[in-house]
Amino acid sequence: MKGKLLDYYKDNVRAYALVFVYVKKEYKMFNLFFWFMVFCLFLVAGASFSYHWNKVFFNYSLLLFPLSIFLFVWGKRKLDLAARTFLENELELMVPLKGWRGEQFNLLQIELIQTYLLDNGLHYKWKIEKLIDSYELEVKNRKLAPLIAPSILLTLTVPNINQYLPYLYKSPDVIKYNAQGYIFIGIFLLSLVVLMLVTVLSRAYQEVKEEVLIQDLILRKNLISILQDVLLKLEEK
Repeated sequence: MKGKLLDYYKDNVRAYALVFVYVKKEYKMFNLFFWFMVFCLFLVAGASFSYHWNKVFFNYSLLLFPLSIFLFVWGKRKLDLAARTFLENELELMVPLKGWRGEQFNLLQIELIQTYLLDNGLHYKWKIEKLIDSYELEVKNRKLAPLIAPSILLTLTVPNINQYLPYLYKSPDVIKYNAQGYIFIGIFLLSLVVLMLVTVLSRAYQEVKEEVLIQDLILRKNLISILQDVLLKLEEK
């Protein structure tokens, strides 16, 4: 039964089934720009360490990265606008001032799951609690630990960067063109961009995480959240 409920959520309740499937053009464009930005981020990271040997590659990567950010933000706005228009015109739901996912959309998802539970004899507190426990156990068993913990990755990376930067600052070309200041400013601006990017990505991730990243686990987590809301409504009665 829990498998059928998960299939129902996947086919009828998740954000893709309710919204994104009707704005496929904007959704596919957003996904394309998202992965292009991720690619450019890695490209800049790799090019910065090969600056001394391949300056053309480094310069092109610096041009592509801001372009990828612009395309990502533009694609996100286009997706938000298309989703808002669909929700307002087709589903007649109120949407928030920013983004598209609001309280009425969340209530719609809860009502759809609640109706399914009622139709299949699952609308009881103890059954919903068992479903939640079962999905939580599946999430726990399927979740993979990171190969390298972030703290260990920082420990390995920072000393190498500290060793490389003095070499970069002292390279003949950098000294010849007195480019130390430009390198410092570039690294500083890149750090700010990364911080801003993390903020934007975290917001976008909440809206499209079901399709962009680890789909199977996230579907279960989102269904657990909705079941918990259904349980709260059941206990209030």
